[in-house]
Amino acid sequence: PVGRRFDGLPWTLPVIDSQGILLAGSSGAGKSAVEWALNIGLAPALVAGVVRLVGIDPKGMELYQGRRFFDEYADDPEDIVELLEQQVVEMRARRNALRDAGVRKFTPCVATPLVLIEVDELAYVTQLLGDKKLQARGRVALQTLLTQGRATGYQVLGAIQDPRKETLEDRDLFQIAVALRLPREMVLLVLGRDAVTAGADTSAIPLGDAGAGTGYVLDEARAVEPVHVRASWASDSAIGEWERYIVAARSAGPQMASAGSWQPVRTEAAEVLAPMPRAV
Repeated sequence: PVGRRFDGLPWTLPVIDSQGILLAGSSGAGKSAVEWALNIGLAPALVAGVVRLVGIDPKGMELYQGRRFFDEYADDPEDIVELLEQQVVEMRARRNALRDAGVRKFTPCVATPLVLIEVDELAYVTQLLGDKKLQARGRVALQTLLTQGRATGYQVLGAIQDPRKETLEDRDLFQIAVALRLPREMVLLVLGRDAVTAGADTSAIPLGDAGAGTGYVLDEARAVEPVHVRASWASDSAIGEWERYIVAARSAGPQMASAGSWQPVRTEAAEVLAPMPRAV
């Protein structure tokens, strides 16, 4: 669960059996709201050990506040590239193990959890790393994860402000596109002309809190009909409450991951994914 659709239904994002999720939006459009709503929605799976989060946080701000959600986290340029390359090595080792065991379809479990790699600013890794050799290594690692990760349970969520080709050459490798507030010419790049013609004009989304977290989604089949959505919003204190819960639940053992027993007690955190606190 991530938020609500404008038709009143829940908005959910698939983190398995998809090649990757592209989250595009201008500065202040609410990309972090989507990221944290997704992380909180995954809390039961994190506690149960069937999902592992990897945080790539070039600004050292967006994911840092809840870094204990993440099994691994990096915000230093060299550490970021090394962590991405480490995921490639582990992905290939898992591929070999699954192949040798005769497994053709990946199913998350404690032994082989789904690995969701969240890259808070794709352009930093693909274009803005000062060291060109380091940048090339980072791009190769991302391309490898995007093209080979689906079959072994390695998924990438990439957030970006500028989705133009010169900034993100691998845009077409992402099967699910989420466009928050963007200039019209960039909406076309993310969702396609047919989606914009069908009503997905993210340039009309209001600035500030009135429109933060609002956008349009196309599924992995790139259906023409865009879905109008808004992410639920989690305050810093709610993120901290969920973070403390996850740490405590993991320490307590798998019994806390049983059905109906996984939510924190405090109302603020437990109701993060209730109807959105900001007016639609």
